[in-house]
This record gives sequence, structure tokens and C-alpha cells, in this order.
Amino acid sequence: MVQDLTIGVRVVRYHRDRWRLPDGRIVVAPLPDGVDGHFGLELRRLVLSLYHQGRELRPLI
Repeated sequence: MVQDLTIGVRVVRYHRDRWRLPDGRIVVAPLPDGVDGHFGLELRRLVLSLYHQGRELRPLI
């Protein structure tokens, strides 16, 4: 068994519907689940994993 790591960049542009309501307000469709701000789920998962690994290793050093 061989494990490997691939690091790359994937940029996704979401085209979200916008509606103007009769009272003048504008409503924008929500982003998909797991997307929060400018960082995707996989990047946040990697950063959290590295952060927690570093915290666990610190007492062992």
C-alpha cells in the first residue's frame, strides 16, 4: 500500500441567483453547505488537522 499527498489549487466561482423583492430589498441565494467565506471545506479541514497535530506534539517535545 502506498499513500501519497497531492497539493493543488482549485478555484470555484459560484453564480448565485439574486432577486429584488417588491419592497426593494435584494435577496441572494445561499452558498452550498460547507462553503464559508473564501475558504473551502478541504482547506479548512487541512488547517485544523495541522493545528491539532501541532498542539498534540508540543507537550511531547
